[in-house]
Amino acid sequence: PVFIDFNFRRLSHTSMICFFSVSLYYVFSLLIVSKSYKNYILFGVILAGGILTKYNFLLILPAFGIIALFDVEAKQVLWNRKILLSVLLTCVLISPHLYWLFENKEYLLLLKESMEVKTKSNTLRGVVIITPFFSFLKSFINLIALSILLFSIAYFRKGVVLKSISRDWFSKLFIIQLSVTILIF
Repeated sequence: PVFIDFNFRRLSHTSMICFFSVSLYYVFSLLIVSKSYKNYILFGVILAGGILTKYNFLLILPAFGIIALFDVEAKQVLWNRKILLSVLLTCVLISPHLYWLFENKEYLLLLKESMEVKTKSNTLRGVVIITPFFSFLKSFINLIALSILLFSIAYFRKGVVLKSISRDWFSKLFIIQLSVTILIF
């Protein structure tokens, strides 16, 4: 019951953005293998669905543009003329929402106030001013501290051996997405 309540009633958009994010990576991998019209159409539908689900989805997209500078396979997908079909389809699918959004002044004001509340959390605690970035950093450190500790123990006891791997488009995209996320926050 808790899973259903939180996942489908309270966090439905978060579940959907997770779905669209994974789908975007999957369809991008399909495009690397086969640059067919069907896959480009699917890519456009996934982009539109992600944007319509939650505006945070837009934070994923810069990494896809940057990866084209570092990876030949990704460049062949993103600099293909068929990508215009994806972009056009995305624009067509999100245009009714954008029209509604920009015509609805009350909702835009509500969004602006919500963003101001979320980004103006500069409160003084002790000597350090807690900003959204430092709050994020603290939470991130709390989240990964135990994993780093356990990995370090296993590494120094020779239980884990690190090997150099060749970087494919997915690992490059991961590094770029992580960099974009850190830059934004």
